[in-house]
Amino acid sequence: MIKPLILKYPVNKQLHKVLTPLLINRLGAGKTTTSNKGGRRTPFDLHTRRIKEIDELAAWVRSMMPRVAAHFAGLKKGEICSFLVEALEITHMWGVLYEKGDDVYPHNHFPFAVSFGYYIRTPKGCSPLKIENKKIKMQAGQCIFFLGSSWHNVLPEPVGGRCMIAGNILYSDSKAITSNRKWVS
Repeated sequence: MIKPLILKYPVNKQLHKVLTPLLINRLGAGKTTTSNKGGRRTPFDLHTRRIKEIDELAAWVRSMMPRVAAHFAGLKKGEICSFLVEALEITHMWGVLYEKGDDVYPHNHFPFAVSFGYYIRTPKGCSPLKIENKKIKMQAGQCIFFLGSSWHNVLPEPVGGRCMIAGNILYSDSKAITSNRKWVS
């Protein structure tokens, strides 16, 4: 397994005050099932709704693509990759609020190249993210990037209030073929 990449999103406190109520109230996050699977979730198109705070987060994720791509390609400093970083695009973003007892069954996001999770709120004692059976304790303000084919899940939430934004990134081969841009390192 290629290790996930955890990065700190530089904009924190104000964003966190805005995002949680925005996800819960404004977008009407609703339970997707009746069995506590998946928490309360927004639609998968947050990145298309022209919400300032979400747009800023999406722009930051896009700005991190070269670093994320280099990490998963195993590039060393100065090496050139054989793909266009610009061909990586965010295809989905959604918010999730986990209350006490909510969990997510093991799954992956294949055929997406990379998936990510930005953590808005991580109350003390909340469930960790498990990727390929390895527990990863995330902190508010951190964003984790991992291969879309990695199996991951969340155990039943013991305290509630865990809030995050998830997303998928796809490599669009048609963009790479038609691009006039140079290959990047």
